[in-house]
Amino acid sequence: MSGEDLVSTWLPVLGGLMLKSLIVFLIAGAALLALRRASASARHLVCLLTLTGLLALPLLSLALCP
Repeated sequence: MSGEDLVSTWLPVLGGLMLKSLIVFLIAGAALLALRRASASARHLVCLLTLTGLLALPLLSLALCP
């Protein structure tokens, strides 16, 4: 497999993951802004769920795409 084939195969996949990660970060940022006056544990939970979602995103994308 040449380098050109490799790039043309994986570039759309990586671009999709980057876009999905950006959406997750934007949602988490909005949630953290909404929880500005909430307890630290509530904000920590949002951050923890965000990181967990970002780690699961590539696996879920591969599992759900045909």
